[in-house]
Amino acid sequence: MKNTNNIRTSNIATGLKVEKRKHYSQMNTSEIKSLYAKLLSVTTKNWRMSYHAEERLVQKRIDASRSRIVDVINHCEIIEYKTVDNGRYTCERVIVRDTTLINKNYNLNVVFDVTRGVVISVWLNHIKDRHSTLDMLIYDRELQIL
Repeated sequence: MKNTNNIRTSNIATGLKVEKRKHYSQMNTSEIKSLYAKLLSVTTKNWRMSYHAEERLVQKRIDASRSRIVDVINHCEIIEYKTVDNGRYTCERVIVRDTTLINKNYNLNVVFDVTRGVVISVWLNHIKDRHSTLDMLIYDRELQIL
């Protein structure tokens, strides 16, 4: 369900889930630097893979090890920032695109939950995909990234 305040909500077992997003193109330099610092604040050995991320690797036949996925942090471009509030806690997620290519045609994309040190999801995106169907209305330009 989407409301008019650019906030996506859905009912989950623990109550109301609220997600807020900010696209890279809406961020200033200090926000971008802050997000890179958040990614680097979790030491490489402490990142964990979610069940969903592990499942995606198999389902999508993505040939990437855990260490390769975590190493994306060292050469990535930020795509978006998202907060997810499930009523019990709020977590921060950073979605990034790896700048090195897989099979010469694909970027590895990773969702990092920097609050809990978890890789949430992974997928491949073709380098020619220019996201022509991207709906900028789902993003909140006013969302503060600290």
